[in-house]
Amino acid sequence: MRNPVFEVELALFFRGSRDYIYAADIYSLSAQAIFTNLKVEKMENVDFSVHKMTNKGLTLKVFNTPVEIEGYCAKFNFEVQNELFFGLVVENASLVQGSVLYDEKFITDKSSIDLENKSIQLNRSLEIPFLDVCTAMNKYMHENVFPEIKGKWVSVRIQLELFSKMESYHNLCVKNRKIFGKKYTQNSIFMNDEKRGFIYFSIV
Repeated sequence: MRNPVFEVELALFFRGSRDYIYAADIYSLSAQAIFTNLKVEKMENVDFSVHKMTNKGLTLKVFNTPVEIEGYCAKFNFEVQNELFFGLVVENASLVQGSVLYDEKFITDKSSIDLENKSIQLNRSLEIPFLDVCTAMNKYMHENVFPEIKGKWVSVRIQLELFSKMESYHNLCVKNRKIFGKKYTQNSIFMNDEKRGFIYFSIV
């Protein structure tokens, strides 16, 4: 197997009463590690998917050519300055240490749902990472737009044309675009009325 451009153990904590690692944590911590280790401020054409839930420690490995590792938790690709990179997130031997407070209601209370248009809107920035906010909004929207579907909605994939380290997210909107077999959804992400990508949810 080729050597990675870099690899780093992610600093993980359980959120609230959860006993598994939240997809938004993997997204956000991986993005922070990429910005730090590649010394960049933005990524383009990001495609990040989570393939299994875990309660173990995780290591991010980033390569400049496609690589397969059995049993990975997440995989993704992205571009930096027109160079394509590939990432895998794999379990390691460490244990997740402790938990942190997490209040999704703080986010959802500041959001407004349009049931007819199957969308949710946040008209202000919060001091919370963009990916966390987008994931919480989309989950809340699914619970209200599709109340007949029983189970837990979880984030499984995100595609972004541009993801910047310091960008604020004024006028953030998530709108359901498609639902497949009442199990999987594709949802558009808008910022200031401009489409920025998609976030995908699945029922478990």
